[in-house]
Amino acid sequence: MKNFALLACLALATSPFPAAAKGDSSEAVPDDSSAPAFTAEENASAVRDWVTNFIDLETKNDVDAIAGSYWETVDYLGDGDVDPNFIRKDRAASIRKWPTRKITVTGDIVVKGRGDDTYWDVTYPSHIVLQAKNGATMSMDAKNTLVVTLAGETYAISAQHATLSNQTTGDAATKRPTAIAADYPGAPASVVAAYIEADGAGLALDSDTCPQVLRYTVWPDAPGWDTFAVIKSYDIGEVGRTGKKASVEIIYNVLGSLSATAFISKPARERVSFELEKTQGRWKIVNPQLPPHLFVPAAITALESTGAGKAALEKLRALE
Repeated sequence: MKNFALLACLALATSPFPAAAKGDSSEAVPDDSSAPAFTAEENASAVRDWVTNFIDLETKNDVDAIAGSYWETVDYLGDGDVDPNFIRKDRAASIRKWPTRKITVTGDIVVKGRGDDTYWDVTYPSHIVLQAKNGATMSMDAKNTLVVTLAGETYAISAQHATLSNQTTGDAATKRPTAIAADYPGAPASVVAAYIEADGAGLALDSDTCPQVLRYTVWPDAPGWDTFAVIKSYDIGEVGRTGKKASVEIIYNVLGSLSATAFISKPARERVSFELEKTQGRWKIVNPQLPPHLFVPAAITALESTGAGKAALEKLRALE
């Protein structure tokens, strides 16, 4: 996804999460060197419980509570070091676009301490389903990485990253891709993801909807293309950022190529490095300008409009 938008921190004392295993804020801990220390396993278990509560909180749309889960400076989803205000605005924009969300942890929450009982590396896989007010949906798988740090009597996230895959969009009734919401994303990776979703929905193929793709780029128009790529999904790879320039690596999971009359199956992984520049406060894609990369439903719609043969359509429909 790209990007999940998440944080004017709440005081950590008001955090909705369980206290750290380090102690209990309701009682003074005596200075007794003979008092038993918490084991690495106990600390890991407490961190795992905290992260479980954080994942649940992400579905509740309480941006202030989510903001209170982060440290004062966060290495955040390809945006570098940001503060909680940035995350709050980012999450608020995401909630406006996708007010209903479900996050399912699909594997173990793995917690590894760094040896000093103050930082833990946390990884877990998840499946995310988002739904807009108009019924449009987006789903994806995510490999999530957090750095959790001890913050007084609780914990806070000091770094968050995610690698997304198997992303699909659709309308709840038709399973066809739908238009992208109007909110402009704030992070380079989120801009590229929004561009790919709009492009994949076939919006660049119609002069009325093409501006919904071009809004993420510096290009004044889209050229006419003779062939398109058909994709199953895409993964967001490495993100780099220096000043007002950024790069985002995308790995397209390509199914084949589409012309006006035929679909040619040729599965491949296509790596593309998108270059972006920040213009008037917004990240815009500068290079490269690719032919449309369509999700299967949009490719079927495009082929149907040309009056192509039954065999080509059956090939595409078999991929849905």
